[in-house]
Amino acid sequence: MARLFRDRPRSAMADAVWWIEYVVRNRGARHLRPLGADLPLHQYLLLDVAALVATLAATVALAAFWVTRCLLCGGAAKTTAKKKRS
Repeated sequence: MARLFRDRPRSAMADAVWWIEYVVRNRGARHLRPLGADLPLHQYLLLDVAALVATLAATVALAAFWVTRCLLCGGAAKTTAKKKRS
């Protein structure tokens, strides 16, 4: 790794100096900043997407619970009603 690091056209110090001068020449080099640096925290952490996924999962779980409850309780109520008539 050391040999690969030393096998370069310029030294590490020369690279560092060049990049510092580049940033100074281009007034901060805003075009090199990552796009995520300017996002609000809730968008950066994808909290809006997580809230949507959680809402959809809760809706599906609630619907499955409701359907299961209707099928189980509805079937039991019909059986009980038939027994009472007999």
